[in-house]
Amino acid sequence: MGGETEFADVRTAFDELPQTIQMELREKDYIAAHSLWHSRQVASPATFTDVDPNDYPMGRHRLLQKHEASGRDTLYLAAHIHQIEGLDADASSALFQRLFTHATQPRYVLRVGWEQAGDLILWDNTCVMHRAVGGSFEGKYRRDMRRATVHDGSGSAWGLNERSEIRQGLP
Repeated sequence: MGGETEFADVRTAFDELPQTIQMELREKDYIAAHSLWHSRQVASPATFTDVDPNDYPMGRHRLLQKHEASGRDTLYLAAHIHQIEGLDADASSALFQRLFTHATQPRYVLRVGWEQAGDLILWDNTCVMHRAVGGSFEGKYRRDMRRATVHDGSGSAWGLNERSEIRQGLP
């Protein structure tokens, strides 16, 4: 059918990381800089060849966070991560790839197929990664997706950025 959405449970993914990596993440307290310009470059390098993500604000978030609602550790991980602060580009990329590959294993992922008009899914972006899969609706349906984002009252809702009307990391 196409157009499904996958959701990855990054709390359980963290729980099942080797202890050495869990300890490193706790001890180093890495900060990740998120940029939609970066993920656009990754997805379409030819189109965004002249864009430097460093020219735009980035959302800064701790890579390892406490999910306040459950009390569990969670990875704040997304394909939008441009750089892990304090690491050179190669080490940053290697750590990101290791965590992202681990967290997107099939055992942590739920794939939801959109069955009919009016289907609705709610999720918590602080403990679940999500992505669109496919993209073909076989020409049968007009896609109408609407999104509502709520900033919660948790200590990590704004990341490490100052509260602002400027959308950090977004164009």
